[in-house]
Amino acid sequence: MPAIAIPLIISAGASIAKAKLASNAAKKAAQTQEAAGDRALGFQTQAYQQQRADFAPYAQAGQASLANLTAMGQQPVVSRGPNGYQPTRPPAPAPMPAASPMTLNQIGPASGARPRGPMSPMGPDGGDGPMVQLRAPDGSVQAVPATVAPHYLARGAVRV
Repeated sequence: MPAIAIPLIISAGASIAKAKLASNAAKKAAQTQEAAGDRALGFQTQAYQQQRADFAPYAQAGQASLANLTAMGQQPVVSRGPNGYQPTRPPAPAPMPAASPMTLNQIGPASGARPRGPMSPMGPDGGDGPMVQLRAPDGSVQAVPATVAPHYLARGAVRV
């Protein structure tokens, strides 16, 4: 063998060894990236499922409200079943609760009524002129401006 061939053979062998090391390093890096991607996907799936579970009560409330709304309009409710979305007749709306007697303060001020009281810029009488005594449905008696008395009378108050 010529003397010049030996260094070429050694150089070629070293290059092959370096290429094999680089190939193994690249393979290991790819495996590490794949494992990291799998862990990230697992976390994203877990976070998505947790978010769905957290918002499930709100979705159910919205579906129930939509069913009540469509029941009020006597429209069929479209709900998801085993065979896809199916229209069904709505349930009867729930009855309204019985009204309890209200005080004049609970009924609220008439539209256009001005504030009154010691801190009011209009003075204690509210600047609405004469006052009228009214009895609320619960039996309490209160003085209100005559200009807003029809508002309370329409809601069950009576003149005293």
